[in-house]
Amino acid sequence: MDVRYQIFVSSTYEDLQEERAEVMQALLELDCMPAGMELFPAASQEQWRWITRVIDESDYYIVLIAGKYGSINPSTGLSYTEMEYQYALDAGKPCIGFIIDKSVDLPVSKAETDADKREKLAAFKAVVQTKLCKFWDTSSDLGAKVSRSITQLIKREPATGWIKADLAARTNNEAVLTLKNRVLELERELDSFRRNSRSLEYLAQGSDPFVLTYNLHEHTETKTDNHIVVSNPIILAIPVATTWDEIASAIGSVILRDGVVRDIEAAFLRFYSRHIGPAITSLAPNKAKARRQVKLDKSSIDQVRLQYVALGYITVDPSKGRLRPDAEKWEQWVPTSEGIVYFGRRTAILRDFRRERQKTKSKAKASRPNNKTAIAAMAKS
Repeated sequence: MDVRYQIFVSSTYEDLQEERAEVMQALLELDCMPAGMELFPAASQEQWRWITRVIDESDYYIVLIAGKYGSINPSTGLSYTEMEYQYALDAGKPCIGFIIDKSVDLPVSKAETDADKREKLAAFKAVVQTKLCKFWDTSSDLGAKVSRSITQLIKREPATGWIKADLAARTNNEAVLTLKNRVLELERELDSFRRNSRSLEYLAQGSDPFVLTYNLHEHTETKTDNHIVVSNPIILAIPVATTWDEIASAIGSVILRDGVVRDIEAAFLRFYSRHIGPAITSLAPNKAKARRQVKLDKSSIDQVRLQYVALGYITVDPSKGRLRPDAEKWEQWVPTSEGIVYFGRRTAILRDFRRERQKTKSKAKASRPNNKTAIAAMAKS
Protein backbone atom coordinates (compact mmCIF):
# COMPACT_ATOMS: atom_id res chain seq x y z
CA MET A 1 0.00 0.00 0.00
CA ASP A 2 1.25 3.51 -0.91
CA VAL A 3 1.49 5.10 2.57
CA ARG A 4 2.92 8.57 3.04
CA TYR A 5 4.11 9.96 6.36
CA GLN A 6 3.84 13.52 7.59
CA ILE A 7 6.99 14.76 9.32
CA PHE A 8 7.06 17.90 11.39
CA VAL A 9 10.33 19.79 10.91
CA SER A 10 11.13 22.15 13.75
CA SER A 11 13.96 24.69 13.78
CA THR A 12 14.81 28.32 13.88
CA TYR A 13 14.24 29.85 10.46
CA GLU A 14 16.51 32.73 9.54
CA ASP A 15 19.82 30.95 10.20
CA LEU A 16 18.83 27.54 8.72
CA GLN A 17 17.10 28.33 5.42
CA GLU A 18 19.63 26.43 3.30
CA GLU A 19 19.67 23.47 5.67
CA ARG A 20 15.84 23.35 5.78
CA ALA A 21 15.74 23.26 1.99
CA GLU A 22 18.04 20.19 2.00
CA VAL A 23 15.89 18.48 4.62
CA MET A 24 12.65 19.24 2.76
CA GLN A 25 14.14 17.83 -0.45
CA ALA A 26 15.31 14.68 1.35
CA LEU A 27 11.85 14.13 2.84
CA LEU A 28 10.08 14.70 -0.47
CA GLU A 29 12.37 12.16 -2.14
CA LEU A 30 11.21 9.66 0.51
CA ASP A 31 7.59 10.47 -0.44
CA CYS A 32 7.10 12.07 2.96
CA MET A 33 5.13 15.25 3.62
CA PRO A 34 7.15 17.87 5.54
CA ALA A 35 5.38 20.30 7.84
CA GLY A 36 6.93 23.16 9.82
CA MET A 37 5.17 25.93 11.67
CA GLU A 38 8.25 28.07 12.32
CA LEU A 39 7.52 29.76 8.97
CA PHE A 40 4.60 31.53 10.65
CA PRO A 41 4.71 34.00 13.50
CA ALA A 42 4.31 32.07 16.72
CA ALA A 43 3.73 34.94 19.08
CA SER A 44 0.13 34.24 20.02
CA GLN A 45 -1.68 31.55 21.95
CA GLU A 46 -3.94 30.93 18.96
CA GLN A 47 -0.93 30.27 16.72
CA TRP A 48 0.51 27.85 19.32
CA ARG A 49 -2.74 25.83 19.29
CA TRP A 50 -2.37 25.57 15.51
CA ILE A 51 1.23 24.35 15.88
CA THR A 52 0.27 21.64 18.38
CA ARG A 53 -2.56 20.51 16.11
CA VAL A 54 -0.15 20.00 13.20
CA ILE A 55 2.28 18.10 15.47
CA ASP A 56 -0.61 15.86 16.58
CA GLU A 57 -1.45 15.13 12.93
CA SER A 58 2.17 14.34 12.06
CA ASP A 59 3.64 10.82 12.20
CA TYR A 60 7.22 11.80 13.09
CA TYR A 61 9.04 14.83 14.44
CA ILE A 62 12.56 16.13 13.76
CA VAL A 63 14.31 19.17 15.16
CA LEU A 64 17.28 20.97 13.58
CA ILE A 65 19.55 22.82 15.99
CA ALA A 66 22.50 25.07 15.11
CA GLY A 67 23.67 28.32 16.72
CA LYS A 68 20.38 30.11 17.35
CA TYR A 69 17.95 29.44 20.21
CA GLY A 70 15.04 31.30 18.61
CA SER A 71 12.27 33.58 19.83
CA ILE A 72 11.16 32.98 23.43
CA ASN A 73 7.63 32.55 24.69
CA PRO A 74 7.29 35.02 27.59
CA SER A 75 4.92 32.77 29.55
CA THR A 76 7.26 29.75 29.56
CA GLY A 77 10.70 31.29 29.14
CA LEU A 78 11.47 28.71 26.43
CA SER A 79 11.91 29.14 22.68
CA TYR A 80 9.06 27.96 20.48
CA THR A 81 11.44 25.38 18.97
CA GLU A 82 12.08 23.84 22.40
CA MET A 83 8.37 23.99 23.25
CA GLU A 84 7.57 22.13 20.02
CA TYR A 85 10.16 19.47 20.88
CA GLN A 86 8.81 18.98 24.40
CA TYR A 87 5.23 18.83 23.09
CA ALA A 88 6.17 16.18 20.49
CA LEU A 89 7.83 14.06 23.19
CA ASP A 90 4.80 14.37 25.48
CA ALA A 91 2.51 13.42 22.57
CA GLY A 92 4.50 10.21 22.06
CA LYS A 93 5.76 11.11 18.60
CA PRO A 94 8.94 9.33 17.41
CA CYS A 95 11.53 12.14 17.52
CA ILE A 96 15.02 12.66 16.15
CA GLY A 97 17.28 15.60 16.90
CA PHE A 98 19.92 16.89 14.46
CA ILE A 99 22.52 19.09 16.16
CA ILE A 100 25.32 20.91 14.39
CA ASP A 101 28.75 19.51 15.22
CA LYS A 102 30.98 21.44 17.61
CA SER A 103 33.73 21.52 14.99
CA VAL A 104 31.70 23.82 12.72
CA ASP A 105 32.77 27.49 12.96
CA LEU A 106 29.53 29.44 12.69
CA PRO A 107 29.49 33.07 11.52
CA VAL A 108 28.40 35.67 14.06
CA SER A 109 25.11 36.18 12.22
CA LYS A 110 24.17 32.55 12.87
CA ALA A 111 25.22 32.40 16.52
CA GLU A 112 23.55 33.68 19.67
CA THR A 113 25.11 36.81 21.09
CA ASP A 114 22.81 36.99 24.10
CA ALA A 115 24.37 35.18 27.08
CA ASP A 116 21.01 34.05 28.46
CA LYS A 117 19.99 32.56 25.11
CA ARG A 118 23.35 30.84 24.73
CA GLU A 119 22.83 29.21 28.11
CA LYS A 120 19.29 28.10 27.19
CA LEU A 121 20.56 26.77 23.84
CA ALA A 122 23.24 24.68 25.55
CA ALA A 123 20.66 23.27 27.96
CA PHE A 124 18.30 22.51 25.05
CA LYS A 125 21.05 20.64 23.17
CA ALA A 126 21.81 18.62 26.30
CA VAL A 127 18.16 17.56 26.56
CA VAL A 128 17.98 16.56 22.87
CA GLN A 129 21.16 14.50 23.19
CA THR A 130 19.51 12.30 25.84
CA LYS A 131 17.18 11.00 23.10
CA LEU A 132 17.77 9.82 19.53
CA CYS A 133 20.19 12.34 18.07
CA LYS A 134 22.55 12.85 15.09
CA PHE A 135 25.29 15.43 14.43
CA TRP A 136 25.87 17.22 11.10
CA ASP A 137 28.34 19.71 9.69
CA THR A 138 27.05 20.83 6.26
CA SER A 139 23.61 21.20 4.70
CA SER A 140 24.22 18.26 2.33
CA ASP A 141 25.44 16.13 5.24
CA LEU A 142 22.29 17.05 7.16
CA GLY A 143 20.02 16.08 4.24
CA ALA A 144 21.72 12.69 3.85
CA LYS A 145 21.52 11.93 7.58
CA VAL A 146 17.87 12.94 7.75
CA SER A 147 17.10 10.63 4.82
CA ARG A 148 18.85 7.61 6.36
CA SER A 149 17.52 8.28 9.86
CA ILE A 150 13.90 8.66 8.79
CA THR A 151 14.07 5.47 6.72
CA GLN A 152 15.39 3.54 9.72
CA LEU A 153 12.86 5.15 12.08
CA ILE A 154 9.93 4.20 9.84
CA LYS A 155 11.11 0.57 9.81
CA ARG A 156 11.69 0.52 13.56
CA GLU A 157 8.57 2.42 14.60
CA PRO A 158 6.00 2.24 11.77
CA ALA A 159 3.27 4.86 12.08
CA THR A 160 -0.25 5.12 10.65
CA GLY A 161 0.59 7.44 7.78
CA TRP A 162 -1.70 8.80 5.07
CA ILE A 163 -3.15 7.20 1.97
CA LYS A 164 -5.22 8.59 -0.93
CA ALA A 165 -8.96 8.65 -0.30
CA ASP A 166 -9.83 6.39 -3.26
CA LEU A 167 -7.20 3.86 -2.18
CA ALA A 168 -8.52 3.95 1.38
CA ALA A 169 -12.05 3.24 0.17
CA ARG A 170 -10.87 0.36 -1.99
CA THR A 171 -8.76 -1.02 0.83
CA ASN A 172 -11.66 -0.77 3.26
CA ASN A 173 -13.94 -2.58 0.84
CA GLU A 174 -11.40 -5.38 0.44
CA ALA A 175 -10.97 -5.62 4.20
CA VAL A 176 -14.74 -5.76 4.73
CA LEU A 177 -15.08 -8.48 2.08
CA THR A 178 -12.26 -10.48 3.66
CA LEU A 179 -13.88 -10.19 7.08
CA LYS A 180 -17.28 -11.22 5.70
CA ASN A 181 -15.76 -14.31 4.10
CA ARG A 182 -14.01 -15.16 7.35
CA VAL A 183 -17.28 -14.78 9.26
CA LEU A 184 -18.96 -17.19 6.84
CA GLU A 185 -16.14 -19.69 7.28
CA LEU A 186 -16.38 -19.46 11.06
CA GLU A 187 -20.15 -19.84 10.95
CA ARG A 188 -19.79 -23.01 8.85
CA GLU A 189 -17.15 -24.35 11.23
CA LEU A 190 -19.38 -23.53 14.22
CA ASP A 191 -22.35 -25.23 12.59
CA SER A 192 -20.25 -28.32 11.86
CA PHE A 193 -18.96 -28.30 15.43
CA ARG A 194 -22.50 -28.07 16.79
CA ARG A 195 -23.64 -30.98 14.62
CA ASN A 196 -20.66 -33.05 15.68
CA SER A 197 -21.17 -32.12 19.33
CA ARG A 198 -24.80 -33.21 19.20
CA SER A 199 -23.85 -36.51 17.60
CA LEU A 200 -21.09 -37.15 20.15
CA GLU A 201 -23.58 -36.83 22.98
CA TYR A 202 -25.16 -40.10 21.88
CA LEU A 203 -21.88 -42.04 21.80
CA ALA A 204 -20.66 -44.06 24.78
CA GLN A 205 -17.59 -42.42 26.30
CA GLY A 206 -15.89 -41.37 29.51
CA SER A 207 -17.28 -43.30 32.48
CA ASP A 208 -19.88 -45.16 30.40
CA PRO A 209 -19.58 -48.96 30.87
CA PHE A 210 -18.26 -51.41 28.31
CA VAL A 211 -17.54 -55.14 28.51
CA LEU A 212 -14.34 -56.53 27.00
CA THR A 213 -14.27 -60.23 26.11
CA TYR A 214 -11.10 -62.28 26.58
CA ASN A 215 -10.84 -65.82 25.19
CA LEU A 216 -8.87 -68.61 26.83
CA HIS A 217 -7.38 -70.85 24.15
CA GLU A 218 -6.04 -74.31 25.00
CA HIS A 219 -3.45 -75.74 22.68
CA THR A 220 -3.84 -79.48 22.02
CA GLU A 221 -2.05 -81.97 19.76
CA THR A 222 -3.70 -85.29 18.83
CA LYS A 223 -1.99 -88.15 16.97
CA THR A 224 -4.15 -89.99 14.43
CA ASP A 225 -2.89 -92.36 11.69
CA ASN A 226 0.66 -91.07 11.90
CA HIS A 227 -0.59 -87.46 11.74
CA ILE A 228 -0.56 -84.81 14.42
CA VAL A 229 -3.70 -82.71 14.57
CA VAL A 230 -3.16 -79.35 16.24
CA SER A 231 -6.09 -77.38 17.60
CA ASN A 232 -6.38 -74.21 19.60
CA PRO A 233 -10.03 -74.05 20.69
CA ILE A 234 -11.62 -71.47 22.95
CA ILE A 235 -12.47 -73.17 26.20
CA LEU A 236 -13.53 -70.10 28.17
CA ALA A 237 -14.84 -66.60 27.37
CA ILE A 238 -14.05 -64.13 30.14
CA PRO A 239 -16.08 -60.89 30.30
CA VAL A 240 -14.34 -57.94 31.95
CA ALA A 241 -16.45 -54.93 32.89
CA THR A 242 -14.68 -51.61 32.37
CA THR A 243 -15.24 -48.03 31.16
CA TRP A 244 -14.03 -46.09 28.16
CA ASP A 245 -11.81 -43.91 30.36
CA GLU A 246 -10.24 -47.00 31.91
CA ILE A 247 -9.58 -48.42 28.44
CA ALA A 248 -7.82 -45.16 27.56
CA SER A 249 -5.70 -45.56 30.69
CA ALA A 250 -4.80 -49.09 29.61
CA ILE A 251 -3.75 -48.38 26.03
CA GLY A 252 -3.24 -44.60 25.86
CA SER A 253 0.53 -44.65 26.26
CA VAL A 254 0.87 -47.20 23.42
CA ILE A 255 -1.32 -45.10 21.12
CA LEU A 256 0.75 -42.02 21.88
CA ARG A 257 3.98 -43.96 21.26
CA ASP A 258 3.30 -45.74 17.96
CA GLY A 259 -0.24 -47.18 18.12
CA VAL A 260 0.55 -50.61 16.61
CA VAL A 261 -2.42 -52.93 17.25
CA ARG A 262 -0.20 -55.84 18.27
CA ASP A 263 1.23 -53.71 21.10
CA ILE A 264 -2.23 -52.37 21.98
CA GLU A 265 -3.52 -55.93 22.51
CA ALA A 266 -0.53 -56.66 24.75
CA ALA A 267 -1.31 -53.52 26.77
CA PHE A 268 -4.91 -54.67 27.16
CA LEU A 269 -3.73 -58.01 28.51
CA ARG A 270 -1.29 -56.46 30.99
CA PHE A 271 -3.79 -53.95 32.32
CA TYR A 272 -6.68 -56.40 32.81
CA SER A 273 -4.67 -59.41 33.99
CA ARG A 274 -5.91 -58.83 37.53
CA HIS A 275 -9.42 -59.65 36.33
CA ILE A 276 -8.51 -62.48 33.97
CA GLY A 277 -6.26 -64.54 36.25
CA PRO A 278 -8.82 -65.24 39.01
CA ALA A 279 -11.51 -66.10 36.46
CA ILE A 280 -9.30 -68.73 34.80
CA THR A 281 -8.30 -70.22 38.13
CA SER A 282 -11.87 -70.56 39.37
CA LEU A 283 -13.66 -71.46 36.15
CA ALA A 284 -11.11 -73.42 34.12
CA PRO A 285 -8.39 -75.00 36.29
CA ASN A 286 -5.62 -76.47 34.18
CA LYS A 287 -5.48 -80.01 35.58
CA ALA A 288 -3.82 -81.47 32.49
CA LYS A 289 -1.18 -78.71 32.47
CA ALA A 290 -2.05 -77.96 28.86
CA ARG A 291 -0.53 -74.99 27.05
CA ARG A 292 -2.92 -72.08 27.23
CA GLN A 293 -3.10 -68.57 25.81
CA VAL A 294 -5.37 -65.62 26.55
CA LYS A 295 -6.35 -63.30 23.71
CA LEU A 296 -8.63 -60.29 23.46
CA ASP A 297 -11.64 -61.19 21.34
CA LYS A 298 -11.50 -59.63 17.88
CA SER A 299 -14.98 -58.16 18.32
CA SER A 300 -13.79 -56.22 21.38
CA ILE A 301 -10.74 -54.72 19.70
CA ASP A 302 -12.87 -53.82 16.66
CA GLN A 303 -15.44 -52.07 18.83
CA VAL A 304 -12.78 -50.07 20.69
CA ARG A 305 -11.26 -48.99 17.37
CA LEU A 306 -14.63 -47.91 15.94
CA GLN A 307 -15.61 -46.07 19.12
CA TYR A 308 -12.42 -44.02 19.33
CA VAL A 309 -12.63 -43.20 15.61
CA ALA A 310 -16.25 -42.05 16.06
CA LEU A 311 -15.27 -39.92 19.06
CA GLY A 312 -12.54 -38.29 16.99
CA TYR A 313 -9.66 -39.55 19.14
CA ILE A 314 -7.85 -41.67 16.51
CA THR A 315 -7.54 -42.35 12.82
CA VAL A 316 -6.48 -45.76 11.48
CA ASP A 317 -3.48 -46.25 9.21
CA PRO A 318 -3.43 -49.81 7.82
CA SER A 319 -0.38 -49.20 5.61
CA LYS A 320 2.13 -50.25 8.25
CA GLY A 321 1.14 -53.91 7.99
CA ARG A 322 0.13 -54.01 4.35
CA LEU A 323 2.84 -56.53 3.32
CA ARG A 324 2.54 -58.73 6.41
CA PRO A 325 0.46 -61.91 6.63
CA ASP A 326 -1.09 -60.79 9.92
CA ALA A 327 -1.72 -57.26 8.66
CA GLU A 328 -4.38 -56.36 11.21
CA LYS A 329 -1.85 -56.91 14.01
CA TRP A 330 0.39 -54.25 12.48
CA GLU A 331 -2.12 -51.56 11.61
CA GLN A 332 -1.54 -48.27 13.41
CA TRP A 333 -3.91 -46.16 15.50
CA VAL A 334 -2.86 -42.54 15.01
CA PRO A 335 -4.08 -40.08 17.67
CA THR A 336 -5.75 -36.85 16.54
CA SER A 337 -5.05 -33.56 18.30
CA GLU A 338 -8.07 -34.22 20.55
CA GLY A 339 -6.84 -37.76 21.10
CA ILE A 340 -3.38 -36.61 22.13
CA VAL A 341 -4.93 -34.46 24.86
CA TYR A 342 -7.40 -37.17 25.92
CA PHE A 343 -4.96 -40.09 26.08
CA GLY A 344 -2.28 -37.85 27.59
CA ARG A 345 -4.57 -36.89 30.47
CA ARG A 346 -5.68 -40.49 31.04
CA THR A 347 -2.08 -41.74 31.29
CA ALA A 348 -0.42 -38.75 32.98
CA ILE A 349 0.96 -39.00 36.51
CA LEU A 350 -1.45 -37.51 39.03
CA ARG A 351 -0.55 -35.60 42.14
CA ASP A 352 -0.59 -37.51 45.40
CA PHE A 353 -3.21 -35.51 47.28
CA ARG A 354 -2.95 -37.78 50.29
CA ARG A 355 0.69 -36.83 50.69
CA GLU A 356 -0.18 -33.16 50.24
CA ARG A 357 -2.87 -33.42 52.93
CA GLN A 358 -0.42 -35.18 55.25
CA LYS A 359 2.12 -32.38 54.76
CA THR A 360 -0.56 -29.79 55.56
CA LYS A 361 -1.52 -31.64 58.72
CA SER A 362 2.12 -31.91 59.80
CA LYS A 363 2.66 -28.17 59.31
CA ALA A 364 -0.50 -27.35 61.26
CA LYS A 365 0.56 -29.64 64.08
CA ALA A 366 4.02 -28.08 64.22
CA SER A 367 2.59 -24.56 64.42
CA ARG A 368 0.04 -25.50 67.09
CA PRO A 369 1.03 -24.16 70.55
CA ASN A 370 2.14 -26.71 73.14
CA ASN A 371 -0.39 -26.30 75.96
CA LYS A 372 1.61 -28.31 78.47
CA THR A 373 4.68 -26.12 77.95
CA ALA A 374 2.62 -22.95 78.22
CA ILE A 375 0.95 -24.09 81.48
CA ALA A 376 4.32 -25.06 83.00
CA ALA A 377 5.73 -21.66 82.09
CA MET A 378 2.79 -19.89 83.71
CA ALA A 379 3.16 -21.96 86.90
CA LYS A 380 6.82 -20.98 87.25
CA SER A 381 6.01 -17.33 86.82
